[in-house]
Amino acid sequence: MGVWRAASGTIDTQQAVLEKAVDKMAAPLKQYGYHLSATHIAYVLNAVMIPRLVYPLKDSSAWGTRAGKAMVQDRDKHVRKVFKQCCSISEKNEYCANIHTKM
Repeated sequence: MGVWRAASGTIDTQQAVLEKAVDKMAAPLKQYGYHLSATHIAYVLNAVMIPRLVYPLKDSSAWGTRAGKAMVQDRDKHVRKVFKQCCSISEKNEYCANIHTKM
């Protein structure tokens, strides 16, 4: 299911796995996303990518810890960056109103 546990308790491998998962799922959206509206891209991210990221995070030993919160914030920034790239929105723009909203 994509959960990596280290005997030492570090979450570096889990972070790398999640980052690769975001990039892998985002590749087709980046390539063909110009055919989709921002609403469609947000739906794909919310319905497919976010649940795929949340399960390993919830099962991670870091869930609820400071390191876990930092990992969630990093993944959130990464997903928002992907959303902006897929919608051709400048990364400097703070617009991400369509992502992480109930559809």
